[in-house]
Amino acid sequence: TPYTRQKHFPNTFDILNNSLVCLFCEHSVSWKYKVSVSSHVKSKVHIKNKRNYETAAQNIYPQTLDRVLSIAEFKKVVVQDLVKHLLKQTFL
Repeated sequence: TPYTRQKHFPNTFDILNNSLVCLFCEHSVSWKYKVSVSSHVKSKVHIKNKRNYETAAQNIYPQTLDRVLSIAEFKKVVVQDLVKHLLKQTFL
């Protein structure tokens, strides 16, 4: 069953309408033969999609109030420095 294949490949497939769907490639994979699933998991496209998915997941930072405020303060300082520099250039 698709549930058996899902157990053999954890965190890789989801079950939708009795079909095995790859979480990284977003298409269904035939679950009737284990070799079909194994071949898909070893394919270059799947490996690339999985790598891209994992890289994107690492780049997501939780937004906290402290982080938002520190970024806002940093931007404020950058703008102030830019204005000072432009004013110096204008009055030279």
